[in-house]
Amino acid sequence: IRARREYAQLMLLTEDGDAEDGDGEGLGKVILTGPGEVRWGRWVVCAREAVAPADVPERPASEVWLPLGTTWPVTVRPWCRGDRMQPFGMAGTRLLSDLLGEARVPRQERGMVPVVADGEGRIIWVPGVRRGHCQPVCAGEPALRLTCLDAKTTA
Repeated sequence: IRARREYAQLMLLTEDGDAEDGDGEGLGKVILTGPGEVRWGRWVVCAREAVAPADVPERPASEVWLPLGTTWPVTVRPWCRGDRMQPFGMAGTRLLSDLLGEARVPRQERGMVPVVADGEGRIIWVPGVRRGHCQPVCAGEPALRLTCLDAKTTA
């Protein structure tokens, strides 16, 4: 048995428990060439064109709204060491590992968090962690709505 502390949580692991940690190995990238949905690991990422509501959220939970000019294809992939993104509202870039740490995502689970990039390879969203910098979407305008839901809860 091993003990591991992740922030305020203490986990006791056996040899079998280590296999459940999931470091993202085996999860490659999946590509959306236009509106539709893809499954990545336990997540379902959907891209739909819709009219932006009056209360477009700036902090991501399970959805993010982007301008229709988002460059396709949209790629969903695991986090890679050295990944950087420009968070919404910031002038510079940040290491994704720092943003995941600030969001209190345990190191062993970071490879299981989807990273969404546009056709130019820019990280535009890390569901539940941070939205990337892009032109704001105004209420009532056509936009691209990206959602990310746990496939287990949507089935």
